[in-house]
Amino acid sequence: MKKNCLVIGFGSIGIRHARVLENMGFNVNVVSKRKVKDYNSFLNIKQALRSLKYHHAVICRPTSDHFKAALKLKNYGFEGSLLIEKPLFEKKGYPSLKALNIFAGYNLRFHPVLKKIYQTIQGVSLYSMHVYCGQHLSLWRGKRDYRTTYSASRQAGGGVLKDLSHELDYICWLTGQWEKVAAKGGRVSDLEIDSDDLFCLLLETKTCPMVSLQINYFDLNAKREIIINGEDLSIKGDLISGTLDINGVKKVYKLEKDATYIDEHEDILSSGTGFACTYDEGLEVLSLIEAAQKASEGDVWIKRS
Repeated sequence: MKKNCLVIGFGSIGIRHARVLENMGFNVNVVSKRKVKDYNSFLNIKQALRSLKYHHAVICRPTSDHFKAALKLKNYGFEGSLLIEKPLFEKKGYPSLKALNIFAGYNLRFHPVLKKIYQTIQGVSLYSMHVYCGQHLSLWRGKRDYRTTYSASRQAGGGVLKDLSHELDYICWLTGQWEKVAAKGGRVSDLEIDSDDLFCLLLETKTCPMVSLQINYFDLNAKREIIINGEDLSIKGDLISGTLDINGVKKVYKLEKDATYIDEHEDILSSGTGFACTYDEGLEVLSLIEAAQKASEGDVWIKRS
């Protein structure tokens, strides 16, 4: 018998999760106010939970709606695993949802280049790390007008620091908790948005004394790269091409469509590798986002409290 999964929100990422889970053998239902053709759908979470018992759920709504959706699942008796798309919430300080089995949607941890880097740097004394991610916002979602997306709206939880928080997550995943951060960010381009389109961070983490990061919404030549130097180790990874150079030895990893999403769901559902981002780790990313914002606004270093 097929297990039931509920996808809450049916924008581009919700459609993707629904397709992935259906291909994995789930019976997929959707909560959306939009017209849904290919799946059984409900207008709200209460209706959906009254109809079936669900083993797994995914929240894919704008960031500002994440907590409300998760709280409704809790209040209406949901007992399965819950994946909340990144970032978990638009801010810290909400009441705890630890009664739910929550994971944050940082599927980039399952990228083959990052998995290999994670394995390679274990036990290595690290000196520095540089991370870059940039892509023009108009190229993100096909033909959809970027000005109408949540990314363009600060109120909806958009902004490059939250949208590209994959980078913040995997920095901490690879090098441990952040210890202090300095940052500079804002809206600097001609994009018609009211959210931040650029952030640069300088961090000290548990195992790396110098981490630099730039993320932006305006690079017309999409790039997603990481450079690490350590004791007897130099690494350069390209997450778009799948190329990884370790001490001059190059390897290209085949990037299968949807593979990181499949691996993420399987890891959560089977208690597999433990790579999936936990609720507490997702909250750690939120704490780093808020610290970076404070550092930028005050032009100061922020130490981890």
